[in-house]
Amino acid sequence: MSFNLVDEKWIPCVLLDGSTDQFSLRDVFRQAKGIREIRDDSPLVTISLHRLLLAILHRNFGPRDFRQWEELWRAGDFDQQQLDAYFEQWHHRFDLFDAGRPFYQTGRMETKQPLPAATLFQQLAGGNNPTLFDHNLDRTPQLLGAPVAARGVIGYQAYSIGFGKSPDCWIGGQRRKTGYRSDAPLARGLSLLLRGDSLLQTLLLNLSEYRDDEADAPVWEQDGPEGLTVRDSPTGRLDLYTWQTRLLRLEPEAAPNGAACASWVHVAQGRKYSKEVEQRRGDPLKAYRRDEERGWLPLSPGEERALWRDSGALFELAHTDAPGREPPALNWAARAVAAECVARKHQYSLDVSGLCLEAGKAANVRLWRHERMPVPGEYLGDVELVGELRRSLQAAEEVGQAVRRTSWRVCTAFLSLSAERRPDREQVEHLLDHLAPERYYWSQLEVPFRQLLADLPADHLGGSARWRDALRAAAQSAFQRAAAALGPTMRAIRAVALHEGAFRGALNAILPKEVGDATA
Repeated sequence: MSFNLVDEKWIPCVLLDGSTDQFSLRDVFRQAKGIREIRDDSPLVTISLHRLLLAILHRNFGPRDFRQWEELWRAGDFDQQQLDAYFEQWHHRFDLFDAGRPFYQTGRMETKQPLPAATLFQQLAGGNNPTLFDHNLDRTPQLLGAPVAARGVIGYQAYSIGFGKSPDCWIGGQRRKTGYRSDAPLARGLSLLLRGDSLLQTLLLNLSEYRDDEADAPVWEQDGPEGLTVRDSPTGRLDLYTWQTRLLRLEPEAAPNGAACASWVHVAQGRKYSKEVEQRRGDPLKAYRRDEERGWLPLSPGEERALWRDSGALFELAHTDAPGREPPALNWAARAVAAECVARKHQYSLDVSGLCLEAGKAANVRLWRHERMPVPGEYLGDVELVGELRRSLQAAEEVGQAVRRTSWRVCTAFLSLSAERRPDREQVEHLLDHLAPERYYWSQLEVPFRQLLADLPADHLGGSARWRDALRAAAQSAFQRAAAALGPTMRAIRAVALHEGAFRGALNAILPKEVGDATA
C-alpha cells in the first residue's frame, strides 16, 4: 500500500475565492499564489504543516540574508524547477506507508499494544486522550483515511505531550527501552504564524534568515533517524522543524473502496527535546519572555486570558535587539516594512496557537487556544506606535485589577454582614468566581481593541480617548452587573455602597478625563 505525499492530495487549503480543496506537496507550492491559507480542523496541525513546508523552502532557498529574501518576495513565486528537482531526488522518502522508511515514522517498528490512530489528534478520543469532542472507543477505532493520518502524524510529532512511561518497542526485531515520554517542541508555549494575503506571502513572511549548515538536514534526508534518539539538541532549523518526538508507525489497511487508511498506530518515546537547548537557542515560531531566575521561557496561553491582551508585547518583540529571542517572522516583516519592500499600511494577521494543560495533570489537555489578531503594517515599522499600544493595554490591565480588587472587597463585606466572623479566603473566592466581574470586563473589550489597533496610527489622540471610554464603560458595566447579581437585599446594597465611591476614584486615577493630563 502506498500514499506518497509529493503526489497525493492531503493538505487542506482555502482558496482566494473562499472555496476549499486539498493539494499535494508539489502542487501546494505551485498553487501558493492562488491559495489563501492552509486550514486544518486543528490549529495544531495547521502550524505543524507550515513547519514542514518551511523546512522544504529553507532547504532550497535559504535565504542567507535579507537581500536574498527580498529577491524571493519580489519574484512573486517559487522556483518550481528547483522544487521539482528536489522532490524527484527525495520522492521515495515521502511515502506514508513505505515498508522501510515511512514518512515521519520509524520503519519495522512495533509495540506490544498499538493504539487507535485517533491518538494522533488531541481532539479525538483514543488512548490517553480524554473524550472531548467525539466518542470513539479504543476497541472499535476510527478508520482514518491516508490524508487525515498524514496530517495526524505530522501534528503529533510537533505537539505530543510528555508524562508517563513509554512502552518498549522493537525495531527490526531488536528490543529497545524508551524510558519516559517527553514533550514535543511545540507542546509548551505559544506558536506564532504571521499571515499575508496568500499562502505564498505567508510562507515568505515566516521564511526568515537561514544559513545552511552541512550538519543540518530534515529528517527524510537523514539515514537511520531512529538512531537520533540519543541526541537532544537539533543540528539546525531543518532538524528542529522536522523533529521526531515519537517513534511511531501506522498500520495501513484498505477501506471498503480500496483507499489507503489506518486505524492503529504503534507509539513509543523518540527524541527528547531538551528544555536547556530551547533556552539557549529558541524556536523561530515561538515567543519568549525573560525570567530573571529561570532565563528565557516561552510565552504560555492562559485558559481565561485572551491572547490579544499580549499583543503589545508580541509587536514590541518585532523591534527588539535581544539576539535569538525576537520572533523572526515579526522581526523580518519589520525590516521589510522599513525597507519599503512590503506595504507599510497593509494589514497582516498573526495566528497565535497553544495548548492549555490541566493543572497538576501534565498529560491532560483541557483545550487549545487559537486566535487571529490583525497586524497593521504600521506597528511593524514604528516602535513608538507599539509603545503607545503597550501603554493602552497596560491601562486596561490596571482597570481590570481595579475591578477585581473592588469586587473582592464587596464580596468580603457582603459575607461579613451576614456572619459573626470575617469570611475566609476560600468563601470570598467562591463568590467572586460566581459573579465573574473580570471575565465580563475583558469579554467586552475585544471589539474596542481591534478599533484601537486601526485608530492609533492615524488618530492617536482620538483613538486613545475612545479606548479609555471603552475601558471605563466596560469596568462600570462589570461592577454594576456583579452588584446586581448579589440581589436587592439591604446587605448587598450596603456592601456595594461601602466601596462604590473608591471604585470610581480608582477609575479616575487610571483614566484621567483628558488624555495626557494625569491630574484631570
